[in-house]
Amino acid sequence: MPNVIGKKVRAAGTAIKKRYCRVGKVTYVKSTKKKKGKVIREKPGAGKRLGNNAKVGLWVGRGPKR
Repeated sequence: MPNVIGKKVRAAGTAIKKRYCRVGKVTYVKSTKKKKGKVIREKPGAGKRLGNNAKVGLWVGRGPKR
């Protein structure tokens, strides 16, 4: 599993697909303006060995409260 924390969603998805996995549930959470649109957390974490076609959950920043 690659480390995709800090990457934009599309770039994270590409990195995950290159490792023969797929993007699972994407959850948008409150974050700072700087982290908006970027991956804040991934599950399972970076460095884990997964089987082919395994799902990877992503938490993405949606920015501060409006």
